[in-house]
Amino acid sequence: MLRWIMMALVVSAVLGGSPAARAQHDDPDDLKKQVEQLQQRVDELEKKGKQRDTLLDTVVTKGVAPGAVKLPGTDISVKFGGFVKLNLIHDFDPIENDSFKNLFATATIPVEGTPEAEGGGRTSLDVRETRLNLTARSTTPWGNLKVFVEGDFQDVDGGFRLRHAYGEAGHFLADQTNSTFMDGSAQPATLDNEGPGAMVFMRHPLVRWTQPLAPGLTWAISIEESETTITDPFSIQPAGPTRIPSEGDVENLYPDLATHFRYAASFGHVQIAGLLRDLRYDGAGGSPDESVTGWGLNFTGLISSFGLDAFMFQAAYGKGIGVYIQDLNFETPGQGNDAAPSATGNLEAVPALGAFAAYEHWWTESLRSVATYGFVDVDNTDGQAGNAYRRTHYTSINLIWSPFRLVSTGVEFLYGKRRNKDGAEGEANRLQFAVTYYFN
Repeated sequence: MLRWIMMALVVSAVLGGSPAARAQHDDPDDLKKQVEQLQQRVDELEKKGKQRDTLLDTVVTKGVAPGAVKLPGTDISVKFGGFVKLNLIHDFDPIENDSFKNLFATATIPVEGTPEAEGGGRTSLDVRETRLNLTARSTTPWGNLKVFVEGDFQDVDGGFRLRHAYGEAGHFLADQTNSTFMDGSAQPATLDNEGPGAMVFMRHPLVRWTQPLAPGLTWAISIEESETTITDPFSIQPAGPTRIPSEGDVENLYPDLATHFRYAASFGHVQIAGLLRDLRYDGAGGSPDESVTGWGLNFTGLISSFGLDAFMFQAAYGKGIGVYIQDLNFETPGQGNDAAPSATGNLEAVPALGAFAAYEHWWTESLRSVATYGFVDVDNTDGQAGNAYRRTHYTSINLIWSPFRLVSTGVEFLYGKRRNKDGAEGEANRLQFAVTYYFN
């Protein structure tokens, strides 16, 4: 195209000039010479254009999101993120959580009268909360495409753990991320990586569809990997064909079904979520299988207050939802709280309530505090042992300073209390200091 434009300009100049100019170019040799010069110039311009295109295919350019860059020769924008975090923790009381000592899990507080409760406090340093992630964005016929992968070192003994790995195109999302039943944006900013034990928190493989219904209102529905914890029936062994045999095992035949409605506006957001699941125990030795239905409701939100202040809350209740409640994921093996034997040995979905409230106050633009309280209450079945988890309380308050965007440091005090089915109790106090350096 450039070649023809240049040729047209020269011809126009020759033919459209004055009679004297036209006479000057009547000589065929002169005209041929000018055309050759023009051809050489066009060839030079085309060569520079190709060099420019080749250069653009080999250099990094700005991506579609802040901090993102485009991969050379593609329309894919990538962004690296994450942080490095050091925790300095002093426990004034014993907490039986050696594999995940940076988590203040109130379920692991030993009760009085046990050998574990006789231990003392400890001081530890930990960096396993350090996190790495990668986001890739592009466009597809289904809408904008987002691929997100994130991991940390929160696995046993500091091993790498996959947190998120999913792709989202338009309304459709698949692979591993937060459950549709939870609300991660209502989670308070505690230095403790565990957060309130009452929080609904589950991350696993799922397939989700999200549908906008009105301005600010969306509906989501998903099928999700089913994980079930059932109390082994060691504490009661009645006769009869309906007894759950201790030789049996948990069996998940169907995925969990989760859904939520979410409304977001200038005030913040609120969300109501529901969960439906099948809890099944595979009998052994010729005994029949046992199966019950689990269900749950979860009401959450984040409401803006004065200035940058905000109020966060959650109230979740259901039967057979123990694995979705943060604290109950730390239960002793064999004492799961999704389902347990009844007085006659039949499988029964265990009722559980998890609630928390938190308030975030900004003292200045760089200094803030978050106060959090939460509790979990389990309505134990008659078939659960006396040392089964009954109730916990979680309280924390912190002071966080962010002198500039890429650095944050703070101190936090935490208090927890556990009570068992038989009334035995235990308490724990912790002081935690943390410093975080962000990648972007």
